Amino acid sequence: MQLNTKINKFSLFEQKFHLIQDTVVPVAVYSRNLKNDHFFDPNNILIINALQQYLPQQLLVFSPEKTAGFPEVYPGIRVVALSEKKAGFWRRLLVKKRILPRLLKKSRTRALLLLDAKDVLRTRVPQFLLMKDTAIHAQTDFPALQKLAGIVVSSGALRDAMVKRSGLAPDRIIVVEGLLTPGIKPLEAAGQFAFKDRVTEGREFFICADVHWSGEQLRTLLKAFSRFKKMQQSGWKLVITQRGHHPGSAFGAVFNALDTYKYREDVVLFESSGAAGYTAALGAAYAAVTFQQDEGFPAVACEALVSDVPVIAPVSQRERLGTGVFLFDAADEASLGSQLMELYKNEALRRQFLQQRSGNPVKLVPGAGLELLKKRLLQA
Repeated sequence: MQLNTKINKFSLFEQKFHLIQDTVVPVAVYSRNLKNDHFFDPNNILIINALQQYLPQQLLVFSPEKTAGFPEVYPGIRVVALSEKKAGFWRRLLVKKRILPRLLKKSRTRALLLLDAKDVLRTRVPQFLLMKDTAIHAQTDFPALQKLAGIVVSSGALRDAMVKRSGLAPDRIIVVEGLLTPGIKPLEAAGQFAFKDRVTEGREFFICADVHWSGEQLRTLLKAFSRFKKMQQSGWKLVITQRGHHPGSAFGAVFNALDTYKYREDVVLFESSGAAGYTAALGAAYAAVTFQQDEGFPAVACEALVSDVPVIAPVSQRERLGTGVFLFDAADEASLGSQLMELYKNEALRRQFLQQRSGNPVKLVPGAGLELLKKRLLQA
């Protein structure tokens, strides 16, 4: 099927966006694929929402399908579907090669934010990539990155790793470090009881809210929880989420392992309808587990610490998270199971944790990175 024979079919499509032509839209966001986990990366959504506050009425999201592809974006952000139905290969190719570049030109878009390096377009509009923390380890070749005007990462450590691996100049990499889910704070006792009554049948629970999941990580977590259940013989629960999103949405194959898990009834895959739901889940937890070991900003651990919830983290995070964090060997379920059991048995450890955190609060300043990103986008 030739693209030239199909382009006229989209003339009415372009007419739908006459309002775009009459409105200044300096910055747009796009990803061609709703099925990859870039769309479900909570940090990407937080950056997009934060930019809306910096660029009110100036941010436009191009979604490849009519289906909502950007969960939990602020109502003020305009979302435009590039297709009325599920897009097949030829339709996606047509959108990328012809339709979107034309719309960007007509809307006078100043800069384009991408969620995947594979989405780089042939256009004069400067393009910026919101890079997932794990992308640097999955990427073996960086030619597409050389075409970008800038790359946004979640930590200085990740920027340094990018420079080393890709050869990119440091000033092309923008660090937005310390961005937490809005409203994160300690949860009052009444809120804790209310959440547990609603979600965990009134039971205490551990939570793991990591953004990126692997089969190995989930198996280690489940085996550790099995050890804990066998040792203490109670109805405690394990809540798993992706910073408030359902983890199976982006990592469905990984979570198929739960189908045959012995304690499946004590595992809750949690999805909130907004930031308040995730805040409640984290604040009501007895302790939070994280497996994150990459160079990205340890957002989940910091959100738990801000919520006055003990954190159990890999030994490699010792220096980054400081005092009051309980450490385990990320490759050993026995190590994690022992930490779960120790916290369960020793309430004094939790009190000690709270005392340490009160004198050593988490200090985060993401605004500087967001301000730099806004400046670069508008100057592009």
